[in-house]
Amino acid sequence: MARPKKLAEDAKKRQPVHQRERLAEIQPQGQRDGYEQGGLDSSHSSGKNLLSRIESLIGGGDFDPGKVLEAVRMIRDAHLSYVRAHKQRLKTRLDEAEENETDFIKSCDLVEQKIQGFINTTEPLSETED
Repeated sequence: MARPKKLAEDAKKRQPVHQRERLAEIQPQGQRDGYEQGGLDSSHSSGKNLLSRIESLIGGGDFDPGKVLEAVRMIRDAHLSYVRAHKQRLKTRLDEAEENETDFIKSCDLVEQKIQGFINTTEPLSETED
Protein backbone atom coordinates (compact mmCIF):
# COMPACT_ATOMS: atom_id res chain seq x y z
CA MET A 1 0.00 0.00 0.00
CA ALA A 2 1.38 3.41 -0.96
CA ARG A 3 2.12 5.88 1.76
CA PRO A 4 0.24 9.22 1.82
CA LYS A 5 3.43 11.22 1.25
CA LYS A 6 4.27 9.10 -1.79
CA LEU A 7 0.74 9.55 -3.14
CA ALA A 8 0.98 13.32 -2.74
CA GLU A 9 4.34 13.37 -4.51
CA ASP A 10 2.94 11.28 -7.37
CA ALA A 11 -0.07 13.58 -7.70
CA LYS A 12 2.20 16.62 -7.81
CA LYS A 13 4.29 15.01 -10.56
CA ARG A 14 1.14 14.37 -12.63
CA GLN A 15 -0.03 17.98 -12.27
CA PRO A 16 1.14 20.05 -15.25
CA VAL A 17 3.91 22.48 -14.39
CA HIS A 18 1.94 25.50 -15.61
CA GLN A 19 -0.86 24.67 -13.15
CA ARG A 20 1.54 24.36 -10.21
CA GLU A 21 3.11 27.70 -11.09
CA ARG A 22 -0.27 29.37 -11.52
CA LEU A 23 -1.55 28.05 -8.22
CA ALA A 24 1.60 29.25 -6.49
CA GLU A 25 1.01 32.72 -7.92
CA ILE A 26 -2.60 32.83 -6.75
CA GLN A 27 -2.00 31.96 -3.13
CA PRO A 28 0.28 34.89 -2.26
CA GLN A 29 -2.20 37.27 -3.91
CA GLY A 30 -4.95 36.02 -1.61
CA GLN A 31 -2.69 36.33 1.40
CA ARG A 32 -1.79 39.93 0.51
CA ASP A 33 -5.47 40.82 0.23
CA GLY A 34 -6.21 39.32 3.63
CA TYR A 35 -8.56 36.66 2.29
CA GLU A 36 -8.74 33.20 3.68
CA GLN A 37 -9.48 30.15 1.56
CA GLY A 38 -13.18 30.76 2.04
CA GLY A 39 -12.70 34.06 0.26
CA LEU A 40 -13.60 36.51 2.97
CA ASP A 41 -11.50 38.76 5.07
CA SER A 42 -11.35 37.09 8.48
CA SER A 43 -13.14 40.06 10.07
CA HIS A 44 -16.10 39.40 7.76
CA SER A 45 -16.01 35.61 7.92
CA SER A 46 -19.65 35.03 8.74
CA GLY A 47 -22.99 36.74 8.52
CA LYS A 48 -23.56 36.22 12.23
CA ASN A 49 -20.30 37.96 13.05
CA LEU A 50 -21.23 40.94 10.86
CA LEU A 51 -24.76 40.98 12.22
CA SER A 52 -23.57 40.92 15.82
CA ARG A 53 -21.13 43.76 15.11
CA ILE A 54 -23.89 45.80 13.48
CA GLU A 55 -26.31 45.08 16.34
CA SER A 56 -23.76 46.10 18.93
CA LEU A 57 -22.93 49.26 16.98
CA ILE A 58 -26.47 50.55 16.39
CA GLY A 59 -28.34 48.70 19.11
CA GLY A 60 -29.85 50.64 21.95
CA GLY A 61 -32.51 53.25 22.28
CA ASP A 62 -30.76 56.34 20.96
CA PHE A 63 -30.45 57.01 17.25
CA ASP A 64 -26.90 57.97 16.31
CA PRO A 65 -26.53 58.85 12.60
CA GLY A 66 -22.76 58.46 12.81
CA LYS A 67 -23.07 54.88 14.05
CA VAL A 68 -25.70 54.04 11.43
CA LEU A 69 -23.41 55.45 8.74
CA GLU A 70 -20.56 53.32 10.11
CA ALA A 71 -22.85 50.26 10.04
CA VAL A 72 -23.74 50.89 6.40
CA ARG A 73 -20.05 51.15 5.56
CA MET A 74 -19.32 47.90 7.40
CA ILE A 75 -22.07 46.11 5.48
CA ARG A 76 -20.84 47.52 2.15
CA ASP A 77 -17.21 46.59 2.91
CA ALA A 78 -18.16 43.04 3.93
CA HIS A 79 -20.23 42.52 0.79
CA LEU A 80 -17.64 44.00 -1.58
CA SER A 81 -14.94 41.93 0.09
CA TYR A 82 -16.94 38.76 -0.58
CA VAL A 83 -17.86 39.71 -4.16
CA ARG A 84 -14.30 40.66 -5.11
CA ALA A 85 -12.88 37.46 -3.68
CA HIS A 86 -15.55 35.45 -5.48
CA LYS A 87 -14.81 37.21 -8.78
CA GLN A 88 -11.14 36.33 -8.39
CA ARG A 89 -12.03 32.66 -7.78
CA LEU A 90 -14.25 32.68 -10.87
CA LYS A 91 -11.52 34.24 -13.01
CA THR A 92 -9.05 31.63 -11.78
CA ARG A 93 -11.44 28.79 -12.58
CA LEU A 94 -12.14 30.26 -16.04
CA ASP A 95 -8.41 30.42 -16.77
CA GLU A 96 -8.05 26.80 -15.64
CA ALA A 97 -10.99 25.72 -17.81
CA GLU A 98 -9.56 27.47 -20.87
CA GLU A 99 -6.14 25.88 -20.33
CA ASN A 100 -7.75 22.49 -19.80
CA GLU A 101 -9.75 22.88 -23.01
CA THR A 102 -6.61 23.78 -24.96
CA ASP A 103 -4.70 20.81 -23.49
CA PHE A 104 -7.64 18.52 -24.27
CA ILE A 105 -7.84 19.62 -27.91
CA LYS A 106 -4.08 19.33 -28.40
CA SER A 107 -4.08 15.88 -26.80
CA CYS A 108 -6.93 14.67 -29.00
CA ASP A 109 -5.21 16.08 -32.09
CA LEU A 110 -2.00 14.28 -31.16
CA VAL A 111 -3.77 10.95 -30.65
CA GLU A 112 -5.68 11.39 -33.91
CA GLN A 113 -2.43 12.10 -35.77
CA LYS A 114 -0.83 9.00 -34.27
CA ILE A 115 -3.81 6.84 -35.29
CA GLN A 116 -3.89 8.39 -38.78
CA GLY A 117 -0.16 7.76 -39.16
CA PHE A 118 -0.66 4.13 -38.16
CA ILE A 119 -3.56 3.76 -40.61
CA ASN A 120 -1.52 5.30 -43.42
CA THR A 121 1.40 2.90 -42.84
CA THR A 122 -0.79 -0.20 -42.59
CA GLU A 123 -3.19 0.48 -45.49
CA PRO A 124 -0.68 -0.12 -48.28
CA LEU A 125 0.27 -3.44 -46.68
CA SER A 126 -3.31 -4.68 -46.62
CA GLU A 127 -3.89 -3.58 -50.24
CA THR A 128 -0.79 -5.46 -51.50
CA GLU A 129 -1.82 -8.62 -49.67
CA ASP A 130 -5.02 -8.92 -51.79
